[in-house]
Amino acid sequence: MTEGFLPGADTLSYGLFETVCGNDTRVQVTQTNTAPYHFAAHLRISFNEGDYVGSAFPIIRSDKHIVFATSGHCVYANGRFANSIQLSVARNAAEKPFGTFVVNGSELRTSAGWKAGGNQREQFDYGALLISADSEIAGILEPMIMSDDDLENLVINDCGYPADKPYATMWWCGGPVTGVEPRMIRYMADTYGGQSGSPIYTWNKDNELRAVAIHGYGGCPNGAVRFIQAVYDDFLAWAES
Repeated sequence: MTEGFLPGADTLSYGLFETVCGNDTRVQVTQTNTAPYHFAAHLRISFNEGDYVGSAFPIIRSDKHIVFATSGHCVYANGRFANSIQLSVARNAAEKPFGTFVVNGSELRTSAGWKAGGNQREQFDYGALLISADSEIAGILEPMIMSDDDLENLVINDCGYPADKPYATMWWCGGPVTGVEPRMIRYMADTYGGQSGSPIYTWNKDNELRAVAIHGYGGCPNGAVRFIQAVYDDFLAWAES
């Protein structure tokens, strides 16, 4: 496979791509194997239509699997799961500090709401990749379920693998939450196709790093599926599947 430009996985599922809002404030991460960046993973996704780019991050380690969260459209599009996905944690261009895990279609999951489609599907746009529980990675980025009030104006961060930058390079951006919905949060932090599935993260009151949402949408404000109990319950079930 050619290690060159590939489109983001969002191009398969919808037309509202992740968006740079005004001046591009994204910053390249070169020390990808350091906290908090070493949780982000690069995805090379193979569908029948071709190869695409996405992002993911590990949120659960069970006795059976390490579960990586991502966008539903990174694993399931046009009525079927991806054929396979190459997952490289903390990747920096050709550097792959934890190697590459090949995840087959049988090890992919997505929500019933994303599979069902419809005009509300973005609220259910989350999925998972499962790898062996004994795989070596940097660690787990635990989710944190937050109230609407606590999410209002929260300063969030995102790091992932945008398709408009040099292939498989990681980029960071951040800013305040500008809108809170029952299943989504909105923000003006700059993103681009390929960053779908990347972690929206912050620190809790004990200064512990936590994921609060899964980035997936553009539009200025851009959007992410937030971790609520129903979403987290799906991931817990997949961890034992």
